[in-house]
Amino acid sequence: MAENEPGNPVRTIIITRPARAAARTAARLRPLLHSGVRIIVSPLQEIVDTGAQVRFHPFDGAIFTSENGVHSILSRERPDGMHAFCVGERTAEAAERAGFVVVEAARDSAMLVNCIALSRSNGKLVYPRGRHAAANFSEQLGARGILVHEVVVYDQVRISLVKPAIHAIHTRKCVFPLYSARTARILSEEAADAADFEHSACCISNAVRHAFGLPWDCVVASSPDESHVLAETRKLALAG
Repeated sequence: MAENEPGNPVRTIIITRPARAAARTAARLRPLLHSGVRIIVSPLQEIVDTGAQVRFHPFDGAIFTSENGVHSILSRERPDGMHAFCVGERTAEAAERAGFVVVEAARDSAMLVNCIALSRSNGKLVYPRGRHAAANFSEQLGARGILVHEVVVYDQVRISLVKPAIHAIHTRKCVFPLYSARTARILSEEAADAADFEHSACCISNAVRHAFGLPWDCVVASSPDESHVLAETRKLALAG
């Protein structure tokens, strides 16, 4: 789809998302790039099921902020047709496949809080989440009279950059699409000794940008979704 112009330098793109999401991102990126652009998949977090029990029946609805939350409860008993409030279209699609009725698919957590408050929910929601969560729904919705019961159904275990990624960040310009604040913080530590290199990053949101601690060229996607992150990543990879 995209041919690189003669003489236009290319970079290496390093994808740090968890394995399932990283593979999908890499597959979507490849058709957008010149064949000379190298893609390295190097997850900085591994998704591990905690085995925690989730009791859906006492609640009026569920909150999902990622596909991982949905995938982690697939083997557990859940009521078909329960309302779900989601962050992101892909999360909403996963929830629908799991048998939930998606009431709202908000662009980010802050928007979801407002949507839930305006939905006039009966006031009891369950939130299957990861151990490291950016949004505090219990506090934010509790202040509006809505009870949120949080259950940690998966952990995001930190892992290190793979050797090809380490070699790349010390030998050539790299581009990092970043999708979470925790990944941004981990990368800031993993690549601290490469801070002087002319790397760049595309962050899905301002919150992710604020979590990133290296002095690299960073842009924030114009909309917090993967399509816009990929478009900006492509621009950075093919920029002069």
